Amino acid sequence: MLQNGGAAALLQRGQRPADRPAAALGGAEPGGVVAADLDGDGALDLMVTNLGSDDISLLRGDGSGGFAPQILIPVLAGPRTVGVADLDADGILDLLVAGRVGLLALRGLGDLRYAPIGTALPYRANGPLYWWDESAKLCDRDGDSYPDVMLALRDFDEGSERIAQIHGGPDLRFRGLEFVVSEKFLTLIACADFDEDGLDDLLYARRPDMQLFIVLTAGR
Repeated sequence: MLQNGGAAALLQRGQRPADRPAAALGGAEPGGVVAADLDGDGALDLMVTNLGSDDISLLRGDGSGGFAPQILIPVLAGPRTVGVADLDADGILDLLVAGRVGLLALRGLGDLRYAPIGTALPYRANGPLYWWDESAKLCDRDGDSYPDVMLALRDFDEGSERIAQIHGGPDLRFRGLEFVVSEKFLTLIACADFDEDGLDDLLYARRPDMQLFIVLTAGR
């Protein structure tokens, strides 16, 4: 259960919720929620993006359905989703936060501590290309073993929607935004190796008929 202004996550036992919340969230307008074992202790932790306060809430899980008090980390304007991966191959999970108009990488320092890498990368340098779809996918489409970011974007000036790829690298500094698909009413669904050639491909849907399309990545 998420509520604006002091959200609470309820621990479910069977079909009935527990008498008390498992955690309380202090960020404004909580949005996306991701569960992952961030500290490697075998228990799932929670990350919640807070649209209204431009930060994310991190809650350490205790392995029995409870969570420690939240840690608030300032990120960028309008954070909508957070991706989790070892982006720099140092054995510690890093975070990638997608906001309204940009992308921010945070290097994992261990024990749920994170440091932003530089400033947010805008989706377009010469004007606002706003993030439209509430999904961001981490995948490797160029075969360099570093995760790239796939986003569904909408250009409010042109009225078009696009799937964009932002290339990742060893220093966690994402760069080189490239448009892969451009048409109206699309939604990014998944990023996976559908043809088993070692490179991730794209699956997207076109609204309102919800036809599915696969974009295969050219081989190396």
